[in-house]
Parts: sequence; structure tokens; C-alpha cells
Amino acid sequence: MGMTVEWFMDMLGRAEDYGFRNDWIESELDGREKIQEAIHQQIEAQKELTKAQQEGAPEEVIEDARNVYEDRTAHLNNLRDEVKTINARPTGLTKDEFLTNVAMFKAIRNDWKHAYTDEEREAYEQELTRLAEETGLKVDLKFKIDKDSYNETLEEYGVMTKD
Repeated sequence: MGMTVEWFMDMLGRAEDYGFRNDWIESELDGREKIQEAIHQQIEAQKELTKAQQEGAPEEVIEDARNVYEDRTAHLNNLRDEVKTINARPTGLTKDEFLTNVAMFKAIRNDWKHAYTDEEREAYEQELTRLAEETGLKVDLKFKIDKDSYNETLEEYGVMTKD
């Protein structure tokens, strides 16, 4: 018919210019990337809401910021649900999914270490905790991954580890 996936996705992207959101996820990796972007958008919206409240902005501005924050939160939850649908496997994560989750965990942990406000840190901590549980990672209070547990899991997937 002459319509490629790229053309279709480009048209969906243009629809965002008019207020429509593209939650189409092609793969788990694509979903993870969109989730990470949505987390950053949610945190930015939360900062704007907090700033408006602290500066005593007019109620309209605060309400608009609250609506943006709630929209970003709903978007993030929708993306998570979509990824869960993709991940719905009775045997658990594949090796690639495990490695993707670990890479995402490390990236979010790095952002967490550089967060300035308590709200940012709390949002990152919630995401790190959820991701660790989902992936089966054992972590300490500073969200450092337990190397022995990590290496055991990699060996279960048939990946050779360095001691």
C-alpha cells in the first residue's frame, strides 16, 4: 500500500503537535526508552508544580501545573502497562530484557545520585525500587547492585562473568 512503519510513526509524531500522544511501542527496548523519557518529563512537571506552589503563583497557574503533572504521571503509567503487556511471559525476563533493565537501572541510579531536590530523589528512588523488584536485582540502600547475585543471574542466562 505504500505505507511503511516509518511513515506511519512519522505521522503519529506529527499528531503530537496537535495534542495527541504516541504510546506506540515497537519493542521492549523502545518501551524502556520511552519510560525513561517519561520519568524525566514527570520529574520536570513535578518541579514546575512545586515551584508554582512555593512562589505563591495564581491558582490557575498551580492548577495548570498540577494538570500537566497528572497527565505526565498517567502517560508514564500507560507506558509501563504497555511494556508489561510486552513482557507478559510465564518464564520471566529474557537475557536481553534483563540486560536492558540493568542498563536502565544504572542510568536512573546515576540520575538519582545527581538529583538536587528531595522530590527528584524520591521519584528516582521509587523507580529504582520498582525496576529492581521487576528485574530481580538485589540492591543495597545506596542502590548498588549486589555483584554476586548479578553474576549468578548472568550465569543462569549462559553469560560468562569475570570474577
